[in-house]
Amino acid sequence: LTFQETDRILSMLAPAHGHHRTQRYLWRQMVEIAVAQTEVAFSRLRPALPTRVLTIGKRCPVPEAGIAITVVRREQPPNWRDSVTANSQWADAQAVRGHLRVRFPLPGDRFQPLGMTGFKKLSDFLIDLKAPWHGRKHIPLLECDNGIIWVCGYRLDERFKIKPTTKEALHMQIELL
Repeated sequence: LTFQETDRILSMLAPAHGHHRTQRYLWRQMVEIAVAQTEVAFSRLRPALPTRVLTIGKRCPVPEAGIAITVVRREQPPNWRDSVTANSQWADAQAVRGHLRVRFPLPGDRFQPLGMTGFKKLSDFLIDLKAPWHGRKHIPLLECDNGIIWVCGYRLDERFKIKPTTKEALHMQIELL
């Protein structure tokens, strides 16, 4: 680091007029340095994260997130709620259109969090949940042609929830690699 680069980074640590906000500094087109309140995160810039097509019944590794996702089509079991956790979720198979895909957040992403009547920006949802800001861009999203089905590990989309009329369900599970 040069003196000027070090000085720029240190100036980001001091709040401007008593206000803390996230500031980013791109160092030599290789490393992003982000400062938010009391946290500093260094991350190597990588090419855009890939989108993967997921095949129902097959395990889909997502090494960028350190997980694998498996989606299995099943008749809706009467006790499906017992198996819902952060890493295991159920969705209405009839609501899913097109191929299942796993991707990462993009600017402007919107979905309808379970229990809400309207749509919400994904970034606002993650801020409200206090998801670590430096890891938000690495949260996998399971989607189809109708939109985001599941913010993996966080919340199902309301449009894909199990209803009393649901006959077939998709059981979605995450496992660590």
